[in-house]
Parts: sequence; C-alpha cells; structure tokens
Amino acid sequence: MTEEDPPLRVIVVSHDSFWPLKGGGGLRVYWVVKSLVNRGHDVVVTAPLESTQGLEDSFPGLNLLNLGKVTRFTRKKEFNYLKLMIKIFTRLWREEADVIYAHNFVAALPSYLVGRTRGIPLVFDMDDLMTGLSEYKMVSRWAPRLEFLLARKTDRLIVMSKALEEEAKKLGAKTSIECIPHGVNLALFKPTEATKDSSILFIGGIEKHDGVTLIPLAAKKVISVFPEIKFVIIGQGRDLPLVKKLVVENNLTSSFEFQDWVDHEEVPRYVAKARIGLVTHLKSLATDIALVLKGLEFMAMETPIIVPDLRGMREEVGNNERGLTFSCGNRDDLAEKIIFLLKRPEMQEQMGKNGRMYVEAKHNWMTNASKIVDVCEKILSV
Repeated sequence: MTEEDPPLRVIVVSHDSFWPLKGGGGLRVYWVVKSLVNRGHDVVVTAPLESTQGLEDSFPGLNLLNLGKVTRFTRKKEFNYLKLMIKIFTRLWREEADVIYAHNFVAALPSYLVGRTRGIPLVFDMDDLMTGLSEYKMVSRWAPRLEFLLARKTDRLIVMSKALEEEAKKLGAKTSIECIPHGVNLALFKPTEATKDSSILFIGGIEKHDGVTLIPLAAKKVISVFPEIKFVIIGQGRDLPLVKKLVVENNLTSSFEFQDWVDHEEVPRYVAKARIGLVTHLKSLATDIALVLKGLEFMAMETPIIVPDLRGMREEVGNNERGLTFSCGNRDDLAEKIIFLLKRPEMQEQMGKNGRMYVEAKHNWMTNASKIVDVCEKILSV
C-alpha cells in the first residue's frame, strides 16, 4: 500500500484464541493483526478470547468481536466448531469490510459464504488441515476434501508449507497461492548465555496425533545410557493422562517433569536450557504437510530438534543440518536418535547455530506477517 492508498477495513477471523498468546495459530493471527495495524488499516478481530487482560496495551482501541472461550482439547470438538461457524457467520453478516482474512477452515467457510453473498473478497490462510485431525474417521477421511474445495474457490490462498502447496495444487487449487510459512519473534526467541542442562523438551498439544506417548516409551532406553537426562513436557490435551500413566508404569517418574501451558514469553527460558527439542507427530495427511511453529522456536534458541520423517518436518530440518528425523511413530528409532545426538555435543552446537541462521533468513514474523498483509492489500487491485 502506498501513502496515497486509503486504509482498508479488514476483518480478521480465526477459530484460535487470539489472547492471551499461547502459540500455534493464535500467534500467526497476532502478527498479521500487528502488521495490519502498523500499516494504518482499520482492523476488526473476530476470534475467541480467553481474557482481555493486557490486550489494550498491545492494541489500543482494537475493534473486537469476541467469540467466547473455545478449546480444541475436548471430545466432539467438531460440534463446537459447527456452533462457532454459525456464530462467525452471524457476526460477519453485520459488519462492513473491504477484505476478509480468515485463518483456517472453521473461520474460512462462514467467511466465504458471507463474502460471496456480499461481494467481499476473501483471503484464506490455510496454515493447517483441521478436519484431517478429527477423531472421527469419516470426518478425517472425507472432510479435508471440503477444505481443499474451499481452497479452490477462495479469492486468494495462503499456505504455510511447500508440502501443503503441493497438495492444494494436486487437488485442483487454481487460485493464486502464496506459500508464507510461520515465523518467530526473533527479539523474544534469541540465544542466551544460559547453560544447557540435562533436559529434553516437548511443548505443545498432547492429543493422539501429537504422538507424545512415544516419549516415555523411548525414554527408558535413553535413560539407560544417560541416567541424568530429564524429559520436560509442557502442554495439555486428552492424551496427557495416558502419557503420565506410561511414565509411572515404566518407573520413570524421577526422569519426567510435567507443566501446564506457560505464558508465551516464558517459553524461551525453557527452550534455552534444553539440549534437544522434540516433535513427535504421528502420520496423517494433516501432520505430513505441517510446518511446526515450535520447531522453529527451538531453532531460534539454537536448540537442535528431533522430528518425525514427514514432509513438512523435512522442510524444517533440511538434510539433517538443523536436526534429525526419526521414523514416524517408531519409539526405538526416536530413542536411538536422541542417544546419537546426546553423544555428540559438537553436532548439537552446530545444528543449533544452523537453525538460528535458517530462522533469521526465512522465518522472521515481522517479514512473514508483512507478506500476508501484502496479499490482503493487493487483492483489491487485481
């Protein structure tokens, strides 16, 4: 946008909690809103909010359409998402806008219906394949087709990985596609002088597809070689009780530490101390195309990562320059890769430095969120 162009009224829609910051999709939306506001656009945020404490300090006078509290860590979440889509539709119907930016399918489908009816162009930021993670096999098998159908119909499509871009093209997406990956707040996530302790860190959701049950199953072998190692698991989800049960059954209680979600600003403190960061996704189409934000945050702190051998994850680690891959779902291979890396501190250090350089070059939130805003601005000039 040039100085002569008038500001746009942009409705930003998301199913993820916008505030407080916890990570994941909410962070992506936060940085998009920040970039829109910095450019002088009139922004309306339509999203769930867990609270508004501190929000006014970050976004004075921000126009909010609060969708209430929503969590994905619940059974039958699909029914909650259906209710949320109806709520989004009714809220948007009353709003005037030049552009709608919708983050993920639950936000994008009602946004598309409103936009088509009222002549408002839609930017669909498809940074996930939401229905592909459903616990219902019929939903996870067939509903992704609806997501890709919407990707074909939207005015502009943004994806977060080359793997997802390939899938969208394979399934017929003919609209303009921009691959704009996740980013990292490099001012917050930066290497420190903190000494690495003996911790191996997992942070994030603990649902079935996250594969966190692999960690205690692999840990027994790791601890037999490195008894001082402690596994730190931060997060929540429906598989957390099962993970804790496996820890007890394998007599690993003294080697594990569990914590609930921590404020996003506290995450770097934990990552800075960890020797290795873990991602343990099980394979599905949704996880195969995912470029995982927490992996980038580990890299930004010069912490090497071990990740499953999935397409999106290979984009993150490259040819083992920034971390190692293990055979997806294989606890023994996960254990072997952890042991292999723990035995090679020089490799850990070099992978950490490589990861930081990679994130600085390709995953700065200031840069990547600005690219998303460019797409929103240009949609009216075509």
